[in-house]
Amino acid sequence: MIERAVGAFLLALGILTYFLGPYTGATDLLVAVAVAAVVGLAVALWLRPSRSRGEGEAEVFDVRATRRAVRRGIFRSAVVAVVWVAVAGFVLELGSAAWQTRGGREQRLENLAVRTFAAAHPGFRRPDVNGSGTSLRSLDLTLKAEPKTASPLVQPVEVKLHFDLRGRLTDYPLTDLPLTGVDVAAAAASFTSKRQVRRVLDRLPAAVVATANVELRHPTTIAALFRLLTRQGITFPYTDDIAIYLEPEFGRQRVSRRFADAQRVSWPSPSLAQFQDWVKTLHSSDDQVLDRLGLPPTRALRTIATRARVYGLVLDRATPVRLRGFLADPEVRMVQLGDIAYNVDRSP
Repeated sequence: MIERAVGAFLLALGILTYFLGPYTGATDLLVAVAVAAVVGLAVALWLRPSRSRGEGEAEVFDVRATRRAVRRGIFRSAVVAVVWVAVAGFVLELGSAAWQTRGGREQRLENLAVRTFAAAHPGFRRPDVNGSGTSLRSLDLTLKAEPKTASPLVQPVEVKLHFDLRGRLTDYPLTDLPLTGVDVAAAAASFTSKRQVRRVLDRLPAAVVATANVELRHPTTIAALFRLLTRQGITFPYTDDIAIYLEPEFGRQRVSRRFADAQRVSWPSPSLAQFQDWVKTLHSSDDQVLDRLGLPPTRALRTIATRARVYGLVLDRATPVRLRGFLADPEVRMVQLGDIAYNVDRSP
């Protein structure tokens, strides 16, 4: 009985570890051990040997009959084992798919992935979901994101995400992202002056566009930001090429982020209300996903959403005329140029 209990306990613990992934804390491990112990005890009680109330008369031993019985038993055991494995696999597949798509879970994880990636990577245009599906142990999601570069011939990248049964990312999916124009602009921020930027803009032909970061003199409200955009000829319906920074340029590095080059929290459009509404849907259980996609935890995002200040902008494929307008605006501290390329189809 003890052997059966130990065997069932180890098997149950192994199955739980296989499906739920590595344990992130002592609480998760203790819960798994407790569940496995209950399973082990139940199996031991179920399979405990029954006590015979009496013994019958001894029968004559038949060697041939015994051999035939052994062969039949082996064959039947093998067939039963195969059938049970097939049935169990089918049931687990259906159960896993039902569990992972319950209550709109798939749509929530898609929304979480798209919004998190967009807020953590201002160098990419808002990603699209390029495919999703469930497997026995995970929900697989593919994002298609286009880097912000001045060239119109940029190739989009695919980011493959794998969520386990608890809604956590199983790997680090952002290790091979390409360099964007926003990355170039951020790298040039430490050694570019406003006068140098003006000289570069004065020498640029009108047929080029550039990716640029616009740093504001002071953190501003969304109303003041719209007044700035209106002065530059950008009205609210035409703001798809504008992203906003919700943290200062040289903010404190957060130890909660895995990547040292994680950028500031941003939003892919000036609609700050969308960011605030999205943050309200987050839970502390999303922190692992936020961290691996480059954002601080939920508590920090709620603080940013409550404060609601804009520190800068990302201009996507802006003309020299527009860049000079931002550079001359009294609310702008600096315009940081990224990559520059010809685009004759772009109007000022």
